[in-house]
Amino acid sequence: MGIEGGYFEGFYMPMEFVKLDDKREEQDSSGKGTVKEDIVLARFPGCPNLNSRDLYVASDTGMRWSIEKITHTARVRGFNLVQVAELRLLPFSSHLYRVPTPEE
Repeated sequence: MGIEGGYFEGFYMPMEFVKLDDKREEQDSSGKGTVKEDIVLARFPGCPNLNSRDLYVASDTGMRWSIEKITHTARVRGFNLVQVAELRLLPFSSHLYRVPTPEE
């Protein structure tokens, strides 16, 4: 698997939402206000390992999520069986909606 156009080739990975409808409020980059973001927790298989800033594309809707924080919740002999990730929904204006997926 190589990098093409700055991104690894996409592949299918099952995911299950664990916690929906959470909001994170942070100060915006100008320091003059706050930004509210939709945050969800999702459960993934332990392999391959997720990384912060990975892109998850929902196969049914095409919505794009940025993977923020990852916690390994189940391990056997050092091998990760389950990962729980905090996902941030990307706005439709994001350049990441122009990244092609394997179905396109």
